[in-house]
Amino acid sequence: MGTPDVAFAQPKPAAAQSNAASAKAHFDKGKSLFAAKNFADALSEFRASYAIVKSPNSHFLIANCLRDLGRLSEAYVEYDRVVAEAKAAGEDYAGAVDAATAERDALAPKLVMVNVTTPPDMSDAMLIVGGMEVTSDLKGKPVPAMPGNIEVTLSPAGKAPITQSVTGAAGETKNVTLEVAAETPPGGDNSSGGGKKLTPMRIGAIAAAGVGVAGMVLFAIQGSASNTTFDNLQEKCGGPCPPEFAGDVDKGKTQQLMANIGLGVGIVGLGVGATLFALSMKKKPEATQPQTTWLIGPGSLGVRGTF
Repeated sequence: MGTPDVAFAQPKPAAAQSNAASAKAHFDKGKSLFAAKNFADALSEFRASYAIVKSPNSHFLIANCLRDLGRLSEAYVEYDRVVAEAKAAGEDYAGAVDAATAERDALAPKLVMVNVTTPPDMSDAMLIVGGMEVTSDLKGKPVPAMPGNIEVTLSPAGKAPITQSVTGAAGETKNVTLEVAAETPPGGDNSSGGGKKLTPMRIGAIAAAGVGVAGMVLFAIQGSASNTTFDNLQEKCGGPCPPEFAGDVDKGKTQQLMANIGLGVGIVGLGVGATLFALSMKKKPEATQPQTTWLIGPGSLGVRGTF
Protein backbone atom coordinates (compact mmCIF):
# COMPACT_ATOMS: atom_id res chain seq x y z
CA MET A 1 0.00 0.00 0.00
CA GLY A 2 1.50 3.38 -1.00
CA THR A 3 2.03 6.30 1.31
CA PRO A 4 -0.72 8.94 1.24
CA ASP A 5 0.31 12.42 0.09
CA VAL A 6 1.85 14.56 2.82
CA ALA A 7 -0.57 17.17 4.13
CA PHE A 8 0.60 19.24 7.05
CA ALA A 9 -1.62 21.94 8.51
CA GLN A 10 -0.90 25.40 7.17
CA PRO A 11 1.47 27.12 9.64
CA LYS A 12 0.62 30.44 11.21
CA PRO A 13 3.32 32.65 12.81
CA ALA A 14 7.10 32.10 12.62
CA ALA A 15 7.19 29.62 15.55
CA ALA A 16 4.54 27.44 13.93
CA GLN A 17 6.35 27.68 10.62
CA SER A 18 9.59 26.53 12.28
CA ASN A 19 7.79 23.59 13.89
CA ALA A 20 6.29 22.54 10.59
CA ALA A 21 9.69 22.70 8.90
CA SER A 22 11.24 20.57 11.66
CA ALA A 23 8.41 18.04 11.47
CA LYS A 24 8.81 17.80 7.68
CA ALA A 25 12.57 17.32 8.01
CA HIS A 26 12.04 14.33 10.32
CA PHE A 27 9.32 13.07 8.01
CA ASP A 28 11.52 13.22 4.91
CA LYS A 29 14.44 11.57 6.71
CA GLY A 30 12.11 8.85 7.91
CA LYS A 31 10.91 8.19 4.36
CA SER A 32 14.51 7.80 3.16
CA LEU A 33 15.29 5.36 5.98
CA PHE A 34 12.08 3.45 5.31
CA ALA A 35 12.96 3.13 1.61
CA ALA A 36 16.32 1.71 2.71
CA LYS A 37 14.44 -0.80 4.92
CA ASN A 38 15.93 0.68 8.08
CA PHE A 39 12.58 0.43 9.81
CA ALA A 40 13.79 0.95 13.39
CA ASP A 41 15.46 4.31 12.66
CA ALA A 42 12.64 5.32 10.34
CA LEU A 43 10.22 4.68 13.21
CA SER A 44 12.18 7.08 15.43
CA GLU A 45 12.09 9.80 12.76
CA PHE A 46 8.37 9.45 12.09
CA ARG A 47 7.64 9.56 15.81
CA ALA A 48 9.76 12.69 16.14
CA SER A 49 7.81 14.29 13.29
CA TYR A 50 4.46 13.28 14.80
CA ALA A 51 5.49 14.66 18.22
CA ILE A 52 5.87 18.10 16.59
CA VAL A 53 2.90 18.05 14.21
CA LYS A 54 0.10 15.49 14.72
CA SER A 55 -0.15 14.55 11.07
CA PRO A 56 -2.10 11.40 10.18
CA ASN A 57 0.47 10.79 7.44
CA SER A 58 3.43 10.48 9.82
CA HIS A 59 1.16 8.44 12.08
CA PHE A 60 0.39 6.11 9.18
CA LEU A 61 4.10 5.58 8.52
CA ILE A 62 4.68 4.86 12.22
CA ALA A 63 2.21 2.00 11.83
CA ASN A 64 3.99 0.84 8.64
CA CYS A 65 7.31 0.66 10.51
CA LEU A 66 5.75 -1.37 13.32
CA ARG A 67 4.24 -3.72 10.75
CA ASP A 68 7.56 -4.27 8.97
CA LEU A 69 9.35 -4.76 12.30
CA GLY A 70 6.96 -7.66 13.01
CA ARG A 71 5.14 -5.83 15.80
CA LEU A 72 1.79 -6.61 14.25
CA SER A 73 -0.50 -6.07 17.24
CA GLU A 74 0.95 -2.59 17.81
CA ALA A 75 0.68 -1.82 14.10
CA TYR A 76 -2.99 -2.84 14.08
CA VAL A 77 -3.73 -0.46 16.95
CA GLU A 78 -1.89 2.42 15.27
CA TYR A 79 -3.68 1.89 11.94
CA ASP A 80 -6.98 1.98 13.82
CA ARG A 81 -5.96 5.22 15.48
CA VAL A 82 -4.94 6.69 12.13
CA VAL A 83 -8.42 5.96 10.75
CA ALA A 84 -10.09 7.85 13.60
CA GLU A 85 -7.56 10.69 13.48
CA ALA A 86 -7.71 11.13 9.70
CA LYS A 87 -11.51 11.12 9.67
CA ALA A 88 -11.51 13.88 12.28
CA ALA A 89 -8.97 15.89 10.26
CA GLY A 90 -11.25 16.23 7.25
CA GLU A 91 -11.16 15.63 3.50
CA ASP A 92 -7.46 16.44 3.15
CA TYR A 93 -6.71 13.10 4.81
CA ALA A 94 -9.20 10.88 2.98
CA GLY A 95 -6.29 8.95 1.46
CA ALA A 96 -4.91 8.22 4.91
CA VAL A 97 -8.29 6.86 6.02
CA ASP A 98 -8.44 4.42 3.10
CA ALA A 99 -4.82 3.35 3.35
CA ALA A 100 -4.92 2.79 7.12
CA THR A 101 -8.22 0.88 6.90
CA ALA A 102 -6.82 -1.46 4.24
CA GLU A 103 -3.61 -2.12 6.20
CA ARG A 104 -5.47 -2.68 9.47
CA ASP A 105 -7.90 -5.13 7.89
CA ALA A 106 -5.03 -7.02 6.24
CA LEU A 107 -3.43 -7.62 9.64
CA ALA A 108 -6.58 -8.89 11.36
CA PRO A 109 -6.33 -12.53 10.08
CA LYS A 110 -2.76 -12.72 11.42
CA LEU A 111 -3.73 -11.78 14.98
CA VAL A 112 -5.79 -13.04 17.91
CA MET A 113 -8.54 -10.71 19.08
CA VAL A 114 -8.95 -10.78 22.86
CA ASN A 115 -12.11 -9.53 24.56
CA VAL A 116 -11.34 -8.77 28.21
CA THR A 117 -13.99 -8.39 30.92
CA THR A 118 -12.74 -6.76 34.11
CA PRO A 119 -14.43 -6.26 37.51
CA PRO A 120 -16.71 -3.19 37.33
CA ASP A 121 -14.89 -1.37 40.13
CA MET A 122 -11.52 -1.74 38.36
CA SER A 123 -12.22 -0.07 35.04
CA ASP A 124 -9.39 2.42 35.69
CA ALA A 125 -6.78 -0.23 36.56
CA MET A 126 -3.85 -0.81 34.21
CA LEU A 127 -4.61 -3.61 31.74
CA ILE A 128 -1.91 -5.32 29.68
CA VAL A 129 -2.72 -7.84 26.96
CA GLY A 130 0.12 -9.75 25.31
CA GLY A 131 2.65 -7.21 26.56
CA MET A 132 0.73 -4.18 25.23
CA GLU A 133 -0.95 -1.68 27.54
CA VAL A 134 -4.63 -1.19 26.83
CA THR A 135 -5.11 2.58 26.80
CA SER A 136 -8.45 4.32 27.29
CA ASP A 137 -9.19 4.40 23.54
CA LEU A 138 -8.86 0.61 23.35
CA LYS A 139 -11.03 -0.32 26.33
CA GLY A 140 -14.27 -2.00 25.37
CA LYS A 141 -12.79 -3.13 22.04
CA PRO A 142 -11.19 -6.43 21.04
CA VAL A 143 -7.46 -6.12 21.76
CA PRO A 144 -5.12 -7.54 19.10
CA ALA A 145 -2.37 -9.92 20.24
CA MET A 146 0.19 -12.15 18.58
CA PRO A 147 -0.83 -15.84 18.24
CA GLY A 148 0.32 -18.27 20.92
CA ASN A 149 0.19 -17.95 24.68
CA ILE A 150 -1.24 -14.54 25.62
CA GLU A 151 -0.90 -13.21 29.16
CA VAL A 152 -3.58 -10.80 30.37
CA THR A 153 -2.77 -8.79 33.50
CA LEU A 154 -4.88 -6.29 35.41
CA SER A 155 -3.00 -4.19 37.98
CA PRO A 156 -5.37 -2.36 40.39
CA ALA A 157 -3.78 0.39 42.46
CA GLY A 158 -2.65 -0.90 45.84
CA LYS A 159 -3.69 -4.50 45.11
CA ALA A 160 -2.02 -7.62 43.77
CA PRO A 161 -2.17 -7.99 39.96
CA ILE A 162 -4.74 -10.36 38.48
CA THR A 163 -3.25 -12.50 35.71
CA GLN A 164 -4.76 -15.02 33.33
CA SER A 165 -3.33 -16.70 30.23
CA VAL A 166 -5.11 -17.77 27.07
CA THR A 167 -3.82 -19.53 23.96
CA GLY A 168 -5.07 -18.43 20.56
CA ALA A 169 -4.31 -19.04 16.89
CA ALA A 170 -4.22 -16.45 14.11
CA GLY A 171 -7.72 -15.30 13.19
CA GLU A 172 -9.31 -16.48 16.45
CA THR A 173 -11.24 -14.43 18.99
CA LYS A 174 -10.73 -15.23 22.68
CA ASN A 175 -12.72 -14.09 25.70
CA VAL A 176 -11.02 -13.52 29.05
CA THR A 177 -12.84 -12.69 32.30
CA LEU A 178 -10.69 -11.41 35.14
CA GLU A 179 -12.09 -11.92 38.63
CA VAL A 180 -10.88 -10.80 42.04
CA ALA A 181 -9.99 -13.64 44.39
CA ALA A 182 -11.83 -13.70 47.71
CA GLU A 183 -9.83 -12.03 50.46
CA THR A 184 -8.48 -14.16 53.30
CA PRO A 185 -10.47 -13.53 56.52
CA PRO A 186 -8.72 -12.20 59.65
CA GLY A 187 -6.56 -14.92 61.13
CA GLY A 188 -5.64 -16.21 57.66
CA ASP A 189 -5.37 -19.90 56.94
CA ASN A 190 -4.61 -20.57 60.60
CA SER A 191 -8.14 -19.65 61.74
CA SER A 192 -9.39 -23.22 61.98
CA GLY A 193 -7.73 -26.14 63.78
CA GLY A 194 -4.04 -26.29 62.94
CA GLY A 195 -4.67 -24.46 59.66
CA LYS A 196 -2.45 -24.60 56.61
CA LYS A 197 0.12 -21.99 57.59
CA LEU A 198 3.62 -23.40 57.98
CA THR A 199 4.42 -22.51 61.59
CA PRO A 200 7.93 -23.15 63.01
CA MET A 201 6.63 -26.32 64.68
CA ARG A 202 5.06 -27.54 61.43
CA ILE A 203 8.34 -26.89 59.59
CA GLY A 204 10.14 -28.82 62.34
CA ALA A 205 7.74 -31.73 61.90
CA ILE A 206 8.42 -31.83 58.17
CA ALA A 207 12.19 -31.67 58.73
CA ALA A 208 12.11 -34.44 61.33
CA ALA A 209 9.98 -36.63 59.10
CA GLY A 210 12.44 -36.05 56.26
CA VAL A 211 15.32 -37.19 58.48
CA GLY A 212 13.28 -40.19 59.53
CA VAL A 213 12.54 -41.19 55.94
CA ALA A 214 16.22 -40.80 55.04
CA GLY A 215 17.12 -43.06 57.99
CA MET A 216 14.68 -45.72 56.84
CA VAL A 217 16.06 -45.57 53.31
CA LEU A 218 19.58 -46.04 54.70
CA PHE A 219 18.34 -48.98 56.78
CA ALA A 220 16.74 -50.62 53.76
CA ILE A 221 19.77 -50.18 51.50
CA GLN A 222 22.45 -51.20 54.00
CA GLY A 223 20.32 -53.99 55.47
CA SER A 224 19.84 -55.48 52.02
CA ALA A 225 23.55 -55.16 51.28
CA SER A 226 24.43 -56.82 54.60
CA ASN A 227 22.11 -59.75 53.88
CA THR A 228 23.67 -60.18 50.44
CA THR A 229 27.20 -60.17 51.90
CA PHE A 230 26.15 -62.72 54.58
CA ASP A 231 24.57 -65.02 51.99
CA ASN A 232 27.69 -64.88 49.82
CA LEU A 233 29.93 -65.76 52.75
CA GLN A 234 27.63 -68.63 53.76
CA GLU A 235 27.84 -69.98 50.24
CA LYS A 236 31.65 -69.67 50.11
CA CYS A 237 32.53 -70.72 53.65
CA GLY A 238 29.58 -72.68 55.00
CA GLY A 239 30.59 -71.71 58.54
CA PRO A 240 33.37 -69.66 60.20
CA CYS A 241 35.36 -68.12 57.34
CA PRO A 242 39.14 -68.41 57.00
CA PRO A 243 41.36 -65.28 57.24
CA GLU A 244 41.31 -64.62 53.49
CA PHE A 245 37.62 -63.64 53.78
CA ALA A 246 38.26 -61.14 56.59
CA GLY A 247 37.66 -58.20 54.22
CA ASP A 248 34.19 -59.47 53.30
CA VAL A 249 33.38 -60.12 56.93
CA ASP A 250 34.36 -56.56 57.88
CA LYS A 251 32.29 -55.19 55.01
CA GLY A 252 29.26 -57.11 56.20
CA LYS A 253 29.71 -55.82 59.74
CA THR A 254 29.97 -52.23 58.47
CA GLN A 255 26.82 -52.67 56.39
CA GLN A 256 24.97 -54.05 59.39
CA LEU A 257 26.15 -51.14 61.56
CA MET A 258 24.97 -48.58 58.99
CA ALA A 259 21.62 -50.38 58.74
CA ASN A 260 21.21 -50.22 62.51
CA ILE A 261 22.08 -46.53 62.57
CA GLY A 262 19.59 -45.87 59.75
CA LEU A 263 16.89 -47.74 61.63
CA GLY A 264 17.54 -45.75 64.81
CA VAL A 265 17.54 -42.40 63.02
CA GLY A 266 14.44 -43.40 61.09
CA ILE A 267 12.47 -44.36 64.18
CA VAL A 268 13.51 -41.22 66.08
CA GLY A 269 12.93 -38.89 63.11
CA LEU A 270 9.51 -40.25 62.29
CA GLY A 271 8.53 -40.29 65.95
CA VAL A 272 9.61 -36.68 66.53
CA GLY A 273 7.98 -35.60 63.27
CA ALA A 274 4.68 -37.21 64.21
CA THR A 275 4.79 -35.67 67.68
CA LEU A 276 5.54 -32.16 66.43
CA PHE A 277 2.89 -32.44 63.73
CA ALA A 278 0.30 -33.45 66.32
CA LEU A 279 1.32 -30.56 68.56
CA SER A 280 1.19 -28.11 65.65
CA MET A 281 -2.45 -29.06 65.07
CA LYS A 282 -3.41 -27.67 68.47
CA LYS A 283 -4.64 -24.08 68.40
CA LYS A 284 -2.74 -21.96 70.91
CA PRO A 285 -2.65 -18.25 71.69
CA GLU A 286 0.16 -16.38 70.01
CA ALA A 287 1.81 -15.75 73.40
CA THR A 288 2.23 -19.48 74.00
CA GLN A 289 3.56 -20.51 70.60
CA PRO A 290 6.44 -22.97 71.11
CA GLN A 291 10.03 -22.04 70.48
CA THR A 292 11.87 -24.97 68.92
CA THR A 293 15.62 -25.63 68.61
CA TRP A 294 16.92 -28.60 66.62
CA LEU A 295 19.87 -30.70 67.80
CA ILE A 296 21.22 -32.89 64.98
CA GLY A 297 24.41 -34.90 65.19
CA PRO A 298 25.92 -38.09 63.70
CA GLY A 299 23.46 -40.87 64.33
CA SER A 300 21.24 -38.73 66.51
CA LEU A 301 18.38 -36.29 66.30
CA GLY A 302 16.95 -34.19 69.13
CA VAL A 303 14.65 -31.28 69.75
CA ARG A 304 14.64 -28.76 72.59
CA GLY A 305 12.02 -26.13 73.20
CA THR A 306 9.35 -24.54 75.33
CA PHE A 307 5.79 -25.84 74.93
